[in-house]
Amino acid sequence: MLTPTFILNRVGKHNREEVLEKAEKDLVTVTEQYMSRLVRELQGTDFWKLRRAYSPGVQEYVEAATFCKFCKTGTLLNLDEINATLLPLSDPSFEPLQINVLDYLLGVMPFILCYFNYYFVL
Repeated sequence: MLTPTFILNRVGKHNREEVLEKAEKDLVTVTEQYMSRLVRELQGTDFWKLRRAYSPGVQEYVEAATFCKFCKTGTLLNLDEINATLLPLSDPSFEPLQINVLDYLLGVMPFILCYFNYYFVL
């Protein structure tokens, strides 16, 4: 499986719908297989103490989800929206895993920098 970000970098005017559909499907797979596993493994623990171990993966997830939404709607995925996607993965009896502002910004920045470099600098 290719990452949604890798797939979305191949969007063109003739294959846009096909590429977006594949990227969204892969993002759902990443959410169901990897993010849900992370949420389950961290439930009941002080997940902030383990942040350094999972932070890079969360940032990649944020980048892929943001890129996917941007290609579809032209808007960025905000922190509340991405955290809302994680809530259903959590056991209601535990504090839900939520992406913090730093991981969100570090996930969104590579996308923003690449986008602006590509469209406004080059």
